[in-house]
Amino acid sequence: MKFKKNSKILITAVAVLALLIGCAGGPSDEELSQLRELRQSAEAAEERVAELQERKEQLQKEIEEKKQELEMARAEKQRVENAIQNAQ
Repeated sequence: MKFKKNSKILITAVAVLALLIGCAGGPSDEELSQLRELRQSAEAAEERVAELQERKEQLQKEIEEKKQELEMARAEKQRVENAIQNAQ
C-alpha cells in the first residue's frame, strides 16, 4: 500500500515537472537532474516491489507446505490415539 502511494507521488512529481519543462521553453540542468533522480527512485521502488512480490509468493508456498504438514501430523496423532484406544 505504501508503495502505491509513493508511486503515485513520484508519477505526479514527474508529470508536474514535465509540464513545467514544457511551459518554460526547455529544461534547466537542475530540472533534468531532478528528473533523473525521480526516474531512479521510481525504478528502485519498482525493483523493491518485484522483490517483495517474489518473497510473498515464497512465503505463501511455505504456508501451504506447513498446512499440509500440520494435517499429516493431525492424521498421525488421530491414528495413534485410535491405536491406543483399540489396544486397551
